[in-house]
Amino acid sequence: MSRVVSVAALLAWSTMVGCAGSSARPVDRDQWEAKSQRLLQPLMNESMVGCAELLIEISPNYFANVAVPALDPKMQTMKKTSADGVDEYVWTNLVGGLQGAISLTVGQTDQLTDNGVVRGKGTTFQALRQVTLRVHTKGFMEARLDVIASGKPLVMSMGGKVRDLESYEVRNGALFAP
Repeated sequence: MSRVVSVAALLAWSTMVGCAGSSARPVDRDQWEAKSQRLLQPLMNESMVGCAELLIEISPNYFANVAVPALDPKMQTMKKTSADGVDEYVWTNLVGGLQGAISLTVGQTDQLTDNGVVRGKGTTFQALRQVTLRVHTKGFMEARLDVIASGKPLVMSMGGKVRDLESYEVRNGALFAP
């Protein structure tokens, strides 16, 4: 009997000690979903952004919302590295200019319906030099979706109107494109 009690006490103690050092917090699914949708909202406007370089930083739940670009090995390369809780994907245009531009869309995922595939709304980016996608994979997973387009030329087309931009950023669910 004392052996059973001591094993049970040891298990209870080890569970308490293990949980005491944990940084995990309970997740409210409704709050998580609401924040996830809020962060995606500024990118669901069917616009197109042309830039020299593009940086996208996401939590893993947004991986399906970033359409991975197709590659022509004669014109582009892709390199993946993993370190310190971040998986980094880098696509590089080897030939320069529009011919080797890297094109990808960030937005809603496509839906398979009885009538076929329905494309999700999103923003399409064309980068002339490089695209970097950083997926934060370690630690407490706060919903994260940040997009920064930079370099010249930097233009945005929406509703048939094209305008030059000084900067283009989506951070914390808000679009900054003065």
